[in-house]
Amino acid sequence: MITFFGSIVRARIKDPSAGEVGGPRVYQGWPNRFMVATYAVWIVVVAVIALRL
Repeated sequence: MITFFGSIVRARIKDPSAGEVGGPRVYQGWPNRFMVATYAVWIVVVAVIALRL
């Protein structure tokens, strides 16, 4: 969670106008992709633990 919000803060510091219409092209979607991948891994881990019980 800290990495997720930290990456957003870092991206805004790197380019304060990122995300504005007509602004430079900055890939702001990477934190969301990381979050989805993290949730997928979490679900797999919980499922494996549940199957062992």
